[in-house]
Amino acid sequence: MIRRGLLISIARASRAAGPPGERLARYAFGHARTLPRKDRLAPPDSTPLAGLAATVVDCETTGLDPRRDRVVALAALRFHGPAHAPDAVFDTLVDPGMPIAARATAVHGITDAMVAGAPGFRAAARQLAPLLRGAVLVGHAVAFDRAMLASEARRVALPWRDPPALCTRELAAALLPSDAGLELEQLADRFGVAVTGRHTALGDAVAAARIFAALLRRAEAAEAVTLGALRALAEEGHRRLLRRYG
Repeated sequence: MIRRGLLISIARASRAAGPPGERLARYAFGHARTLPRKDRLAPPDSTPLAGLAATVVDCETTGLDPRRDRVVALAALRFHGPAHAPDAVFDTLVDPGMPIAARATAVHGITDAMVAGAPGFRAAARQLAPLLRGAVLVGHAVAFDRAMLASEARRVALPWRDPPALCTRELAAALLPSDAGLELEQLADRFGVAVTGRHTALGDAVAAARIFAALLRRAEAAEAVTLGALRALAEEGHRRLLRRYG
């Protein structure tokens, strides 16, 4: 499970960041483990889950089309295995360089005034990069976040290597009964996860991290103890979602 150290690190990150309108890019380091300095390869499928480097990420955006929309907030938590405090918690507002539509603000509460003076995506991505090295990317419906990151990187001419990813929604589809609710709030309720700051990048990343930890326990109970086995479960969950929703 994600232990008290994670909660302490997240609380410190939230206090350091301050209200959304006041924060820019902030890091909080959970313990002494050093983040990779080189562009290490993604973990191999043989990696035991107990030592898996994972980075849980969430983006808030101007809309839902990665081809046209922009990131307005970005948070990431990197940790090794489900039983450790995170190596780092990263949380930032991002200046999208375009007006934020009212319909998007109605969801996440971020306005043009709040992102004025925030780093652009290029600066935010450079700070995110160390958290992605040598890790698997995790998120709820993570395909959207990964598509947004890739699109933004192309837009600002940053090199982008699409990291391997695990979706908590797909894992839940594989590991839970067929009638289980798979939305973030439904999974949080099932696993007793308190969701604080819904539709904020850090709040959703924290919730996804706790849900991921609960799903890892389910996977290990089903004797899926390596990254390869977990990826196979996610692929099965993807197929089940296609059958369920078309």
